[in-house]
Amino acid sequence: MRYGIDLDGVCFDFLNPFRIHLNEKFGSDLEEEDITEYNWYKNTDKFDKDDFFREFHKFGKAGAYRNFEIIPGAIDALEKIVNAGHEIFYITNRPAYTKQDTVDIMEEHKLPHRENLFYANGDKAPIVNDLNIDVFVDDSSRILGNLVENTGVKIYCMHFTHNRDVEHERITRIKDWDDFLLAEAL
Repeated sequence: MRYGIDLDGVCFDFLNPFRIHLNEKFGSDLEEEDITEYNWYKNTDKFDKDDFFREFHKFGKAGAYRNFEIIPGAIDALEKIVNAGHEIFYITNRPAYTKQDTVDIMEEHKLPHRENLFYANGDKAPIVNDLNIDVFVDDSSRILGNLVENTGVKIYCMHFTHNRDVEHERITRIKDWDDFLLAEAL
C-alpha cells in the first residue's frame, strides 16, 4: 500500500512553537485547547488575519521548520509502515522557502522514505491521486474535506481542537500514532 503523510501536526509539532511565538509577539495567552479554528486569528482579539500570516512567514523564514519536535510515536509508526512492506509519501503545504529546513529535519530524525517529499501548494488531492495513495493522514479540516471530495483515499484525521468538528463517514479520527497503528493493524 501507499501511505500519504502530512508533516506538520502529524509528524512534527508546529502548533506549540508557533502558538508560543504568537503569544510572545502579541501578548496573547493562547493555549493549545483555545485553538478551535484552523485559522487561529479567529480565536483571539490580540491579532488579526494579516498579523497572523505576516508572523507565520517571519516564523518560517527564521528557520523554525528545522527545529520542530517530532510528534510522539511518529518515527515508530512510520518505520512499522515501511517494515510491513508499504511505501510512504510525505505531502505537505509548507511554504516553498522551507524546503531546505524540511529536508534537514527529516534527515535529522531519519524519517523513512524521506526522499518521497512533495509540496502541494494548497491542494493535496491531485498529488494523492497522481501517486495512487491508498491511505492519507492529515490534521487540516480544509485538506481533509478536499480529500473526501476529490479522492477515493482512506483518510485519517489526527485529532486537535482545531479540527474537532471534522466528521465524515470516510474519515477516521485518531488521537495519536498508536490509534493509527491499531486501526491499520500494523
